Amino acid sequence: MTNLRALLVTAVLLAVVPGQAPAQTPPAAARPTLELTMDAAVAMALESNLGLQADRLDIDNADHAIASARSAFLPQVGAALTRSSVVSVPNDFTQGSSDITSRGAVVNASFAQALPHLGTSYNLAWNNNRTSQIGGNPLFNPYLRSAFSINVTQPLWRGLRTDQARNALTTSHRRRRVTDLQVEQQRVRLEAAVRVAYLDLISAREGLRVAQQNMDIRQATLADARARVRVGAAAPIDLITAEADVAANQEQVLVAEALIGTREDALRTLIFDPARPDYWLVQINASTPVLSEPRAIDVDAAVQNAVANRLDLIAARQELEISDLNLRVAEDAIKPTVNLLANYSTSGTGGTRFLYGEGFPPSVEGRTDRRYTSVLGDTFGAAYPQWSLGVNVAYPLGRSAQDANLAQQQVGQRQARLSIHQLEIAIVQQIREAARQVQSSYQRVLVTRAALAASEQQLDAEQRRFAAGLATTLELQVRQSQLSTARTAELNAAIAYNRALIDFERLQQTQ
Repeated sequence: MTNLRALLVTAVLLAVVPGQAPAQTPPAAARPTLELTMDAAVAMALESNLGLQADRLDIDNADHAIASARSAFLPQVGAALTRSSVVSVPNDFTQGSSDITSRGAVVNASFAQALPHLGTSYNLAWNNNRTSQIGGNPLFNPYLRSAFSINVTQPLWRGLRTDQARNALTTSHRRRRVTDLQVEQQRVRLEAAVRVAYLDLISAREGLRVAQQNMDIRQATLADARARVRVGAAAPIDLITAEADVAANQEQVLVAEALIGTREDALRTLIFDPARPDYWLVQINASTPVLSEPRAIDVDAAVQNAVANRLDLIAARQELEISDLNLRVAEDAIKPTVNLLANYSTSGTGGTRFLYGEGFPPSVEGRTDRRYTSVLGDTFGAAYPQWSLGVNVAYPLGRSAQDANLAQQQVGQRQARLSIHQLEIAIVQQIREAARQVQSSYQRVLVTRAALAASEQQLDAEQRRFAAGLATTLELQVRQSQLSTARTAELNAAIAYNRALIDFERLQQTQ
């Protein structure tokens, strides 16, 4: 039976020997090593992280949205050139009996703009045309005309203080601010994630160190058991038990080594530039020690700072301002339309004018020529001015779509205010809970540190008793297991304390 157990233990040892497994990555000694502090890891992530780079593109989109909203107030310039030809039959006896052919050319230009203040809009138009005719008895042939006009529309009630276009421009600036806040939130979260991943890598490496220390203890016990069995001071079962413990601890070392690779990859994907040639090869050595010293926590100051400056709360308040802007537009939309309309125009005519005598058909007795420059002089010299001034009033009867939209906007605004109040309460609760976690985690560090010191003293005493023959191998292994557990607990407590500090700092800035 003893020989069978020995064979089983030997098989386990052969199965877990690292050299027997196929290598998937180069040996650690052959890989480049990067000495990295926690702050340096954060700086690398802020520069190279793909997720953060993608989030920053949202800022560009927000800038384009501002430009799009601003385009509603850009001047619109227009021009048109038209040539025409019309052949028609005479429509009265004075035109004779032959077909009439009319040819014309029209050149128009316009300039229009909606102003970003008071809802004012205007339109300038300059129209020019030349018409010539074959057949009939035209008064002018060719006929020249130029006209210039100004039209101004000024809202007096609805649209005076705000409208959709002005609201869209203001809202786009608010959205740009919200986007900045969202990107900043992602930066804070990334920084916290990098610090946590950095701690996880330290934890994995420290876990390997603890596993190797435990392995050293088990191997020392195995060597001692072999010596005792050789001299007949111990039974062979003690040797088999020690060999089984070595095999079990060898498995723990292998698991710890694999965990280091996993944690290392998690950190590298956060901080490395994917274009880096040794992206998957470089070995990261986390050189910043795990903090285990107490830190003073002012819960009231942290709460005040979070309520005043937390990014998600500021973003929610910006959204509330946008809701207020939309509500103003909805309130304005239910007002009657009262617009002041003003128009001013001038024109001039010219060309070749025929002077007809009496009789039928009348004979041409003379002609006068008026050039295009004279036509322009009449147009812009206000030789023939026209103007008009009026008020346009419109109001829908019954409940309109604008009334329903206003009611929806009011409900949405109340919901937004309640959500902000709820978020403020949640922030206070989160900060208080995070502070408690920091304090309890540090107490856990003190307790596990004391337990570790006690376990080390107990193992030292048990080893002296074992050397004097006053303790059994089983009793010594119990003390060794207790020390292993105490080391692991002390490490986990220090990591949890650092995580709690990271969460406490992050929660003062964002969720």
